[in-house]
Amino acid sequence: MPAGDMPPGGMLPPPPSNNNKPSDMNVANVDDEANKDSKGKPRGNPRLKYVWAVAGQVYGESQFVDNGDGTISDLGTGLMWMVDDSKQGLDWQSALAYSENLEYAGYSDWKLPNVKELQTLVDYSGVYPAIDQSLFNISDENAYFWTSTSAYFSKRAKQEHKRYWAWYVAFGYAVGPDGKDSHGAGAVRYDTKKSGGPAGEDAERIFNYVRAVRIIK
Repeated sequence: MPAGDMPPGGMLPPPPSNNNKPSDMNVANVDDEANKDSKGKPRGNPRLKYVWAVAGQVYGESQFVDNGDGTISDLGTGLMWMVDDSKQGLDWQSALAYSENLEYAGYSDWKLPNVKELQTLVDYSGVYPAIDQSLFNISDENAYFWTSTSAYFSKRAKQEHKRYWAWYVAFGYAVGPDGKDSHGAGAVRYDTKKSGGPAGEDAERIFNYVRAVRIIK
């Protein structure tokens, strides 16, 4: 069912019925003390996730406007994007500097987008690469694009490791270690900000592209 659509009466249909018991479906009962660790947190299959349902209007729908000066405004998010990308791969620090030093179309407050901002450009309709090419230029169909968002996953991680990783977004293939497109366009992955850091999720992708953004004031 498309996002925002509701059947008559505003009620969602019941989930498909089956005779499987929760244990047969590999679903843990999080209220069961046997499925909690010593601190009372749920444990078990890390692939199992909670679901939080929501109703209402479509959230974050893009409303792109071509400004005719090499920039695109998104009235739905309040962001202005560069039509062109960086045209070359950069490491993370260089990606930050490239964005923050831009002076273009009369603006000097460009920045490297955070992961949530960059995801608003992903076109999930099935086009390849997953971006509206009638509005945006993309130098490499298989390019990954840096975000400004650092990535770390444990309070116990070594402090130096917390500085090494950052998230990037795939607009083309997002391959796994076996070389197959196991994640797909729109995937959010992480890797080291510079050569020689702790391993990321896939083979090192240190030199990624940049699409600068600014907040419309």
